[in-house]
Amino acid sequence: MYKKSNYVLCATDELKKNIDTKVSNKVSHVSPNGVDTTFFDPNSIDSALNKKVREKINPGDRKIVLYQGNHGYAHGIHHFINAYSKVSGLVRSKFKICFVGGGSAKNDLMSLAKKYKFTVDEMEFYEPVKQDELKAYISVSDLGLVTLEDSSFARDSRPAKIYPLLSMGKPLFFIGEGEGLEILALSNSNYLLALPANELDIIEKVNMLDSFISNTTKGKAELGRKFCIDNMDWKVIVKNWLSLMRPNSGNFTGDQ
Repeated sequence: MYKKSNYVLCATDELKKNIDTKVSNKVSHVSPNGVDTTFFDPNSIDSALNKKVREKINPGDRKIVLYQGNHGYAHGIHHFINAYSKVSGLVRSKFKICFVGGGSAKNDLMSLAKKYKFTVDEMEFYEPVKQDELKAYISVSDLGLVTLEDSSFARDSRPAKIYPLLSMGKPLFFIGEGEGLEILALSNSNYLLALPANELDIIEKVNMLDSFISNTTKGKAELGRKFCIDNMDWKVIVKNWLSLMRPNSGNFTGDQ
């Protein structure tokens, strides 16, 4: 299939390297996942839907930590839950961890949370939601959680769930390495890093979360959003790969 194609669009830098090595006579281009920054805009929210979602979460005085998207085994979410069970009750009383979405590992993750006897005030799982409701979940959250397994596959991936969070100006707790971390570093946004599958490091960083959230800056939130607008908006990504395939398509505006 690669040999018969004229162009190869690759989701990550590492995949491009592999394609260039194995199919050296083809034109390859990194065309990553992106985000609709016009939709995921913190200045354009549905107040009524936000209120409904917040009431559904019912966090009380707790800060909302949101994991949104696929609950797969490659994401290493179980490492976070294992580590979180070892955090003091005093620290856990400051947060409500919300997992929104589905995936192959979800039932196992729910069983793990049940094993540790987390209350719904501490941790709760929600079914997948439509995009407008997902935006509301992000809007009312205080922190986005993105986790990856400790594997070469995970290091070579770019978690798409990063982009809506950055576009909405949210701080991130990123548990991982590789291209996802490189994206965050380039964004100059508010993020806290923990090593993947390293429970001791995850525990240490969870103990810092309350202070981290309190000290995030509006300036860095705006930088994260600007990074998405300039680099990860779907209009920019489509324009880039159209320019590759049609060199004279420089007048593409994103609305065509």
